[in-house]
Amino acid sequence: RCLKPAHPVHRMLKENLKFIISIDTLGREVLTAPGGSADVSLTVGHGSNGLKELIAKFYKTFTYEDLNYRDDLKRRDMMELPGYHHRDDCLKLWDVIIEYVEGMVNTFYEDNVAVTGDWELQDWVNDVFTNGFGKMTGLKIPSLGFPPRLASKQELVMYLQKLIYTDTVRHTFANFYTFQ
Repeated sequence: RCLKPAHPVHRMLKENLKFIISIDTLGREVLTAPGGSADVSLTVGHGSNGLKELIAKFYKTFTYEDLNYRDDLKRRDMMELPGYHHRDDCLKLWDVIIEYVEGMVNTFYEDNVAVTGDWELQDWVNDVFTNGFGKMTGLKIPSLGFPPRLASKQELVMYLQKLIYTDTVRHTFANFYTFQ
């Protein structure tokens, strides 16, 4: 079985996508555009291309694997750092999200064949690979290492996990950090 477009999760994802697209568009128009708040408030701004150059520099070393928060912490030897509350809080959220994603994938895909046979899913993943990152140049690895297709339920779980975690928890912690 595959997740059908009428399913409530599809509706939820579609609604969230609308907000993500609008906030990203607004961010480009207001935050990072010439004369925008980042341009006038950051030292890499002030009418220069510094912000764009900083982002381009970041993406030259960034990979799909860097979206795995737990593995990223291990690579940077941050797992045993005492008093690192950000890590402790984020790992709890990482685990909750992955549990949810596994449950959803297991509910709507019987096996790996259902994942590989879901042409809408595969077309979306390939579009991200080809058009989302495939046109970027000067990268460490093509398309930042994003897969062009998914071959198993576990690959789908990790793909969704990385995207959901990055678009929610990481984005919130980076941009709207609060005491709680």
